Amino acid sequence: MTPAHVTRMFDQPRKVILEMTHTPPAKRHSALTAYVKDCQAGKLSRREFLSRATALGLATPLAYGLIGLQTPSKAQTPKMGGTLRIEMPVKASKEPRTFDWPELANITRGCLEYLVQNERDGSFTPVLLEGWS
Repeated sequence: MTPAHVTRMFDQPRKVILEMTHTPPAKRHSALTAYVKDCQAGKLSRREFLSRATALGLATPLAYGLIGLQTPSKAQTPKMGGTLRIEMPVKASKEPRTFDWPELANITRGCLEYLVQNERDGSFTPVLLEGWS
């Protein structure tokens, strides 16, 4: 489905009249018009409108334009520092060499290092060991 070309015309502040052109009525999805009206009437949230419109094959910037919003800008540069909280099940701790669950390795990965690193080709690269003979 090719997205319709949208021309926005402003006749009053905060009120947008949309005119869909270059798409024959038979090719427009009938639900799209209803979704736009519901969103503008406050019956449909912005998030729900976007999920429904993009499920119909509409590009996100075009969907934003249909309800009179600008496409959101890129995320800001993240602030350095802070705390990262991760939720996971905690298993009973045992000998690190016999860990059989990823959660156990996740807990100790920050304070334990491996003697060697297993490479994809089957070879070993020293980590804590400087070498072996």
